[in-house]
Amino acid sequence: GVSWNSSLLPVQATAVFFFNKTLGFCSALSGKVLKTTDQGKTWTVLSTSFSGNLNDVCFINSTTGFAVGDSSTILKTIDGGITWSVKYSNPLSVLMSLDFTDLTNGHACGTNNFLMITNDGGENWLKLSNPPTGTVHQDLSFIDAFTGLVITQQDTTSTISRSVDGGFTWSTKLTHNGKLQSIQMINNTIGYACGLGSTMYKTIDGGNTWIKEALEMTRNTEDLYSVFFPVTNFGIAVGNKSTVLKKI
Repeated sequence: GVSWNSSLLPVQATAVFFFNKTLGFCSALSGKVLKTTDQGKTWTVLSTSFSGNLNDVCFINSTTGFAVGDSSTILKTIDGGITWSVKYSNPLSVLMSLDFTDLTNGHACGTNNFLMITNDGGENWLKLSNPPTGTVHQDLSFIDAFTGLVITQQDTTSTISRSVDGGFTWSTKLTHNGKLQSIQMINNTIGYACGLGSTMYKTIDGGNTWIKEALEMTRNTEDLYSVFFPVTNFGIAVGNKSTVLKKI
């Protein structure tokens, strides 16, 4: 991709996920999920059984997906987002992110040092005991069941850490002076991370090193909350003021 284009959403989104180039979803405030079937040109607002804010959404296939948010709530749908059921809840944390690498293996992370794993398709979750040091585990992206990256925030500093053992141990790969919000590995080498102040990073070596990307914005200094690439040369990033960036 060589350019980013912007458009507006019907409600404030918090994260974006595309199952393929046409079918995508956004988590949103007040228990809402957004759905698109035309590459993000138009969006439909879906309601869930949850009234709190949702911070991330992930689909295993075109019909089965998850959303996470306040009170460590994990919602699951098996009908493309029409109906949702609660699979996990804990008032001690707010879950910020989740990711599945196949039908059974997934991870979730959030505040209060919550970093969690499932190996049964999201029916049961285990809290890992040795996450990266920091206040909030903001977002994560796994390449496979073992190799993944997580953004951790501590005050005004963010780190990107990498694991090669399913999240049981981590090593720091980037320290950023500011708040990074979202990370996604497209494949085992290429990935993106975005954050406040129109920040976008790219890796081409599996997350070991990161470089900043230039963005073409319709307004100055937008905060970017989520980035997702279903394929290498097509990506969507969403941010404040209902900003949507598209890379093609």
